[in-house]
Amino acid sequence: MITLVLLGTLIVGALLTYRHALDKIDTEMQAAIAVGSRIAHNAVDDVEEVVNPRRRLELLAADFDGDRHLRAILLEPGGAIPAVSKLAPPETPAPDWLLKLLARDPLTATVPLPSIFSNYGAIRLETDSRNEISEVWQDVQLYFAILGIFCLSSFLVTLTILARGLAPLRRLTAAFEVIGSESEVPAVPEGPQELRAVTTGFNRMVARLKETEAKNRALRVQLDTVQEEERGELARNLHDEVSPLLFCIGVDARALERVGESHQLTDAVDQARAIQQAVKSLKANVKSLLGNLRPTGQHALGLHGAVDDLVAFWTQRHPELTVDIDIPQTSFGPRIDAALQAIIGESVSNAMKHAKPHHLKIKIATAGRTMRLEVSDDGGGFRKVRSIDGGYGILGMKERAQNLAGSLTVAELPGGGGVTVRASIPLVQPSPAELDAAAEAIAS
Repeated sequence: MITLVLLGTLIVGALLTYRHALDKIDTEMQAAIAVGSRIAHNAVDDVEEVVNPRRRLELLAADFDGDRHLRAILLEPGGAIPAVSKLAPPETPAPDWLLKLLARDPLTATVPLPSIFSNYGAIRLETDSRNEISEVWQDVQLYFAILGIFCLSSFLVTLTILARGLAPLRRLTAAFEVIGSESEVPAVPEGPQELRAVTTGFNRMVARLKETEAKNRALRVQLDTVQEEERGELARNLHDEVSPLLFCIGVDARALERVGESHQLTDAVDQARAIQQAVKSLKANVKSLLGNLRPTGQHALGLHGAVDDLVAFWTQRHPELTVDIDIPQTSFGPRIDAALQAIIGESVSNAMKHAKPHHLKIKIATAGRTMRLEVSDDGGGFRKVRSIDGGYGILGMKERAQNLAGSLTVAELPGGGGVTVRASIPLVQPSPAELDAAAEAIAS
């Protein structure tokens, strides 16, 4: 009887594992094709800067070299395939029988390209599930190893219990009674008189476990919230720090190209164009980067010093720019100072990249328990803004203000003569003790 139960359990487990593997492969392939399509589309959305469309398509296909799930195929208008990306080889190849058992039809997607590329070809993405099946094979090997250890351990334990008779049962009953001593006994059948103490202790243990599981669920919700906030913070930092630098590198490279052309320095012009091409590729892929390098130098300067340093950075590259700064010398606290610094930096960066202003004004004032920030420019307003990094810059500024119980608005000045960013943040923020109390309330 026990053998039949174990055999049945193994069969059911194998079927569930097979179903789970199919679902996992389908989910991974769908996610891969969706993410790959977005990345490829973003890589060619700067059509006004494309110099060689065919070369751009070849580089786009090559960008997918080493991908675990996607293969990029460059299709010429006549149907020829001049370039195909190379998949990453699996770490532990799965056996052929498993590949046949779990093989899924590849998903394909043709990346929508701007009209400038229509005469040069198209990019088609195609999924390949071999790497994912290899992961499933590794999981299956691990499961079987754990199952073998479990079965062997269970067999030895069962032999020991049978050899010693019913003596361990009394110790097991005492352990159950200790575990459930602080919980109410559930109203469940107690069973025969011989097992009444065991069932009572077991029911008490179940009640305690339910209570613990409820607390764990609340803690998991809190942990997920913290993780989401941290991921948002990392994304904002990546945008705020990397994007302005890439913009400046691109500007400097274009300047070098013009100087080289005026002096007929062919090598210098080629190098400048190569730098511009690298900057374009970095811009297209920077959103997929993970990591957060905290700029300690700017925080050490304080808010006023950091803003002065930011203004010096831009005025050095744009001598015609004038900036009025009206910021208190005092600190508003590390969290508020950091948020203000990021909002000011993003506002100035957006103005310089999109509006080309001649004058900027940065002002911070307090009214009661509220701090108000205003950054305005005399640029072209929204009419000259084609895109603001997909909206992540303004979104990041709003999130920074909202994380401090504040608000942020971006408005065009009357007549389209510039843009004003206004932020309002309360000066009194929740203390660490209040945050801990809130966390304990959630857990309880």
